[in-house]
Amino acid sequence: MSEVTFSTSQEKEAAFWAWLTEGHVVFEPSTPQSSGKANQGFRVVSTEEIKQLITDALDKGDEALVNKLLEIASQPQPLSNDLLRKSLRVGNGEYLKLLYVKLLEKTSFSDVIVRMLIPFAMDYLSSFKKRRPGELWEQNDRLNHLFSLLESWQSISPESRSRAVDMGLVDFEGINELLPDYPYKLDDIKTAVSRVILGELERELFDPLEHKNRVYEEFKREWSRETSENPLYSMTLEASIDPDETDKVVFTPKVVLSKRLTVEDQEKLFDKFGELDVLDFLQKFMAQDDKGKEEGNYVGSRADGELREICIHREVSLPACSARVEDSVHFEVGDTASAILLNRIEQDSIQLRMLVKTLGKCVDIDVDNFFVNEFKLIRELPHEKEYATATVLAKSGTLTSFLKIATKLAKTTEDFSLIGAINSCRNQIVDYEKAQNFVCDLVDSSIRRRSVVSFYVNEDVWRFLPLAMKGKDWIVITNAYLARR
Repeated sequence: MSEVTFSTSQEKEAAFWAWLTEGHVVFEPSTPQSSGKANQGFRVVSTEEIKQLITDALDKGDEALVNKLLEIASQPQPLSNDLLRKSLRVGNGEYLKLLYVKLLEKTSFSDVIVRMLIPFAMDYLSSFKKRRPGELWEQNDRLNHLFSLLESWQSISPESRSRAVDMGLVDFEGINELLPDYPYKLDDIKTAVSRVILGELERELFDPLEHKNRVYEEFKREWSRETSENPLYSMTLEASIDPDETDKVVFTPKVVLSKRLTVEDQEKLFDKFGELDVLDFLQKFMAQDDKGKEEGNYVGSRADGELREICIHREVSLPACSARVEDSVHFEVGDTASAILLNRIEQDSIQLRMLVKTLGKCVDIDVDNFFVNEFKLIRELPHEKEYATATVLAKSGTLTSFLKIATKLAKTTEDFSLIGAINSCRNQIVDYEKAQNFVCDLVDSSIRRRSVVSFYVNEDVWRFLPLAMKGKDWIVITNAYLARR
């Protein structure tokens, strides 16, 4: 093997070349050049060459150099099939980009990283071979060993598919779920967030003018207390993608509302509300939605003696928030005027106006005249002010005056139900802004917490993999992977 030299900045390259050619890395001390600059770096020498260096050092009586060369010559360089678990620190933008592909392919970070790195590793080895054609002939066992490891990389690391090891700094990572991280105080927003959670539940369960089941009101009190105390309890961030925007991930907070009901609890509900009303609510609450949640099949009935303890639960979504990659480190979180938020507020705004007009007819108030200024402002606001337009009525002090007068004029339970529905709808619209700000802060802090990804790699592949990745961030690597996909 002819001598190969490397600069001082190429120590890793020198070590890999030495392993690949079963040579030894020796440090080349500084020597003056004709230019006056010092020449130093590393040499990769064969076993025969290091023998001669040791002999020369012995002749010169250089005991320190003899010991150093003997230490280098005695270091084993075996082939290995062992796996290593490696953790890499990534930028927040890189994390989002990796998350996009993870969601796209419905797999783990570990598998995504392996799939992305195999082409880079293959290209690096091929390029390395072409640069040194004299030394790396076709029968180089070590080079062939590496190519073989790369070809089987995806299938030799079953542990890498474990979702529990996807992130080095997070206890759990689902396929499309993240645990939220919110390091700020909840006092200013927890009531608003709690009301939005329950408002979304009511949106799913009841029509706007439908009389709410008395059993629901019983459960609502407990859920309201729980979510007001800590909105993060039983919350996860569900991540999703837009296939046409590879730099954006959408996060939707999901809250699970649940209740364990013993046989005794069910008996008490039957006695208090009647079995039919209890069954009506529980079946509606547990019903399967369009995302395939398990359909409830609770039939109750004390007569046949089949009551058993049950646990009811339903997932409710908060307003979504997007995070867009800017570069390897930076990302931008979507603001409160996002299309998703606006759509929900516009729906509530339409419902609020309908409820106000219905109540006005019931209590003989001319709504168009009562809210003349608000309706005029809604008509005059420019189209790009959709958010302001949708919140005019809810934020108006005139609405409070209207509810006060309507309360005095109310005569029937339906009138009071309408007043309650209007107040709830108004709160929902106003609370959405607070909830959206909370979600944006939640997503921002949750992403910033994530900076480490883990994967499994063969010990010998790791000898050169950092060299193959050198100068390339995960944005570059991911974009190249998506272009080939």
